[in-house]
Amino acid sequence: MTRRILFIEAVQYGTYYADRYAHICKLGYDVHVLYGTGTLEGRDRAHHRVAGERNIDTLIAAAAGWHRETPFDGITTLCEPSVLATAEIAAALGLSYPSLGAALLSRDKFEMRCAHRGLGVPHPHFIGLREITDLAAWPESAYPAIVKPAMGSASSFVFRADTPEELRRYAQLVLENVSTMAVAKLEAEMPLRDAPSVVVERFLDGSEHLVEGYVYNGCFVLGSIVDRITLEGVTFDDDVHHAPSRLSLEDQHRVGEVIGLACTAQKIDMVTVHAEVRFHEVRPYIVEIGIRPGGGGLNLMAGESFGYDPLDMVARLALGQIPGPRPAGPTGVHTAAACLMGYEGQISGIEGAEALRDDPSVFFFKLVAAVGTELRRPPRGNSIVGFLGVRGTSYADVVETLNRKSAKLRVIVEEVDHVGG
Repeated sequence: MTRRILFIEAVQYGTYYADRYAHICKLGYDVHVLYGTGTLEGRDRAHHRVAGERNIDTLIAAAAGWHRETPFDGITTLCEPSVLATAEIAAALGLSYPSLGAALLSRDKFEMRCAHRGLGVPHPHFIGLREITDLAAWPESAYPAIVKPAMGSASSFVFRADTPEELRRYAQLVLENVSTMAVAKLEAEMPLRDAPSVVVERFLDGSEHLVEGYVYNGCFVLGSIVDRITLEGVTFDDDVHHAPSRLSLEDQHRVGEVIGLACTAQKIDMVTVHAEVRFHEVRPYIVEIGIRPGGGGLNLMAGESFGYDPLDMVARLALGQIPGPRPAGPTGVHTAAACLMGYEGQISGIEGAEALRDDPSVFFFKLVAAVGTELRRPPRGNSIVGFLGVRGTSYADVVETLNRKSAKLRVIVEEVDHVGG
């Protein structure tokens, strides 16, 4: 008998997750999706419902009513802004999912840092900000510094400050926008917490790596590890990634160890995780760990380069199933993927998309913007046009292919008056 899994999107994120739900269905799972707000246009109404509000009580009531009609065997989410709502709904329905406390430690970067500090997990020096005067606690020698929202923001309003003047300017900017930025509006409406809304932390100067894996019976298992290969500026929004990682086997083992310790600190168990790790003075530090699979094409990179399917593991753990054999490791296929960005303004045309869709070297191409979409660049936002992933035989080959193929997409943008206002 096919087992039913309820997925939560507190606010429907367009069709961003549609291909992932379809993939999980193809694996043999019965996927149902509850949205706080959204539309059912183009969706199977037997498997998709809209609660009507993103208020957590409304979401719980809608989920409970659906559960009575069609009992679910498991519950989970693919989207970061919905992990808190999913924890609350799971508790109300009596289904297995990390507790609200564990979900908070995986969603709120200030709470996460405090948990890491308490268990001795390598982490950068940090402080939380409720107001600009809290910057008085920041050491004069601790530069460069990173300023970011405490609640994960998909790299929106994340800045590097090299001087006290820059730190104050960026901190004020993030404080002013943290509650109204686009990602904040994807959260369920829940009781307010008395916690810092902004985090300032010491910049980690080494290489960055994105890890897909899972925790089962208290043990972290590494599924894939991908290298971030782009240079950074003031903002952190130009992600280009390569797999398999070029880290040594020893360093990969060290990455797995520190993630395992961090998962213990965050009280994570029986769930898929996406971790971001950065080296600093030859030691791996945790940037963040979320209880959901990575975004963009990271799940597909894991499959191509490591033979690991994060979405299958999401479903397995939601149902309490034994994960099966550990992931085998690198397959020999090199992959590279990038976020496709555009200049600020309103899109008036997109050219070259069909050629990319038909290209045999492309394993992932997805547009999340269309003609009429307004693109916003930092500090006003972090709009993405789409994603592109290519496969090849070596690091040099796949990076050259990615650069060549991405240049084929042309996004025509017109200026918009008062953009970001």
